[in-house]
Amino acid sequence: VSTGTEHQSSVNMTYEPEAGLWLAWVNEEEHNNTNCYYQKFTPDGARSFPKDKKMLYTQLTSPPELKNPHILCVYGEGEAFVCWEDYRNDPKFPDIYLTKIDDKGKVLWQYGGVPVCTIEGDQSRPVMASDGNGGVYVAWVDRRSKVKDEVYVQHLDPNGKILFEKNGKLICSAN
Repeated sequence: VSTGTEHQSSVNMTYEPEAGLWLAWVNEEEHNNTNCYYQKFTPDGARSFPKDKKMLYTQLTSPPELKNPHILCVYGEGEAFVCWEDYRNDPKFPDIYLTKIDDKGKVLWQYGGVPVCTIEGDQSRPVMASDGNGGVYVAWVDRRSKVKDEVYVQHLDPNGKILFEKNGKLICSAN
């Protein structure tokens, strides 16, 4: 898929029979930069974009153990959503960010992604599902309480607007 010579990791993909295959991966580049790239393939295997697209996200000068954000790619209404764990606000505890890409490869939401949850503490292991109307639900494991793992969810509309309360809605709290 990628012709880059740098280290690639965290590959994720999703397939939609009528639209094809979406892939997203992390590419470690010069000067400790980490970027997310994506590509779409048609059902017959042809590249949809002439070159791999670089998402407008860069994590600069992170310690090596924090360089690989978890990338997920979900297909929804002809577009892809890419979600990741992001260390830009705290080098020890990730936040959750998300962006939307149209079927032509254009990033539709704000530079660097929409902050889904940036509250203090560790947010990790995001999962996504299309809402069927061009938006997306994102759920993740959250340790904002610093005592136990909880599960939070956020809903974003087709334009990237947060629909639930800021930093997500609690849906499961273990005792």
